[in-house]
Amino acid sequence: MDAEIKKEFEDLAVMIGNGFARVDEQFAKVDERFVKVDERFTKVDEQFGDIRSKMATKDDLARVESRLGSLEIKFDRLQSEIEDIKSTLDNLDKRDKADSDAFARDILNMRGRIDVLEQALFGERVAGGQEN
Repeated sequence: MDAEIKKEFEDLAVMIGNGFARVDEQFAKVDERFVKVDERFTKVDEQFGDIRSKMATKDDLARVESRLGSLEIKFDRLQSEIEDIKSTLDNLDKRDKADSDAFARDILNMRGRIDVLEQALFGERVAGGQEN
């Protein structure tokens, strides 16, 4: 019986050994997966590091805010100057029209006076500024 028990123990040992070998294989596969997951986490950490290095700091944002404030002041000045220019152009347009109207009135007035002078000198009206 010793031989039978010994054989059973040997078979049991082989079976246990094979079971442990399979468990070792499974752990090796799990280890490979953990290595891949760890590599992915490393890549994610690197990407976050890149993102962090590209992010603006509080000082950067303060400088941008300051520059925007400066640009806003300049824009307001420009807008005011443009409004002044527009007002000046409107005034010039009105003045130009008024000047043109006054000039036309002066011409009509002078024509009337010339007509009176021609009648006084020649006794008749001269058409187009020439004698008939």
